[in-house]
Amino acid sequence: MPHSLLRQTTTAVIRDFDKTRIPGYMETPIFGHLDVDGDRFWREVDGRPAFYRERGLEIVSRDSLYLSHMPTLRAARAVPRTQRRAGARVRRRARVPSGALGFFPLLGDELARRAEYADVEIGPEHYIVGSGLRQVMLGSATAPHVHGV
Repeated sequence: MPHSLLRQTTTAVIRDFDKTRIPGYMETPIFGHLDVDGDRFWREVDGRPAFYRERGLEIVSRDSLYLSHMPTLRAARAVPRTQRRAGARVRRRARVPSGALGFFPLLGDELARRAEYADVEIGPEHYIVGSGLRQVMLGSATAPHVHGV
């Protein structure tokens, strides 16, 4: 394999969180922690586009709608702390391994083991990207295994 003077040896592995690392949405444990009816919350969020349209505003992103509606929740004043605690209760997807034998270290080990990559020194870095609640992601069991959220 010819060598290039400009080799990129670090590769970012970027994953979503909701319905990727976890089976549902990260807001669910927050709703449970605050004793909030999640179905009612989402109905309210779904009604917000009409509310804004009546006032001459067009909202494009549902994420913007639900994130701006989160502070209306009862007891949401301690949101970062509440989100971090709720993140600790987020369950991972059944098919996603966890702990020391999880996907994150396994990928790096597999690349190091393969002879065809030995002289390239590829090193994966893992990131979680989402438009949701960062503190929930940071409080989850996934956080210690990623380079950034």
